Amino acid sequence: MVGLLPPDSGEVWVNGKLLGSGGEDFPKDVGILINETGFIGYLSGFQNLKMLAQIWNIIDDETIQETMRSVGLDDTDRTPVRKYSMGMKQKLGIAQAIMENQSIVILDEPYNALDFEANREVTQILERLKGQGKTILLTSHQHQYPEKLCDKI
Repeated sequence: MVGLLPPDSGEVWVNGKLLGSGGEDFPKDVGILINETGFIGYLSGFQNLKMLAQIWNIIDDETIQETMRSVGLDDTDRTPVRKYSMGMKQKLGIAQAIMENQSIVILDEPYNALDFEANREVTQILERLKGQGKTILLTSHQHQYPEKLCDKI
């Protein structure tokens, strides 16, 4: 659905647009959190998000900062990502997935490595996105979150 792998058969359409084979390679309106994030270790969280935001160039620094704060990260912290805890890296990945206000958000295990407070924060973020009419696809080994958040399991 995000253009990282070609389909084994058939076609993939996202928001009325064909992916690959003459269509879009990567849909612009899909945010994704994958299991292995590819952040650059010597850059800060903000610097990583800013670099990613420059791909589509549709958001400004203030939006990046607001998104970081919304997931519980300090946007002024210049600590390199390589020194982040697993939970902080997970929050940064979630920020990356939602910072451009995509209509579809795909999250692979968004609760991994998060403490109790961070779990609550992520749940509130997902509830807010759901309330805004976003389509959210998520995987989780922790059944209580899909049961609380999802319309279909």
